[in-house]
Amino acid sequence: TQGSSGGVVIEAGPDGPVRMRHYPAAASAPVIDPTGAGDVFLAALAASRAVPRLVGGRLDKGLDLLLAASAASLVLERQGLHGVPDRAAVRLRMARSLAGGRGSGATEPVSP
Repeated sequence: TQGSSGGVVIEAGPDGPVRMRHYPAAASAPVIDPTGAGDVFLAALAASRAVPRLVGGRLDKGLDLLLAASAASLVLERQGLHGVPDRAAVRLRMARSLAGGRGSGATEPVSP
């Protein structure tokens, strides 16, 4: 993760890296405390990969990354660790990010 710049994900295959994708940061209020944001990002990304219906089965559209970035961005807005944000708040943040033109990162390849 790269904070307000979003981040880069490397998807590995059996013979090494398959592709690298940049994903934008999700829209958020000012950062209060980053504690736990990385953990929530990874948990949300793992959940979307394990249960693709969380993102409408659209992993190829980068919605897994948007879900993870949206969940992590909600953590940044509170002091201390309060656990994983609820699903409704994450969905609202995803919708706001898409409406704001931040996209999902699915079409932003990064050269190795």
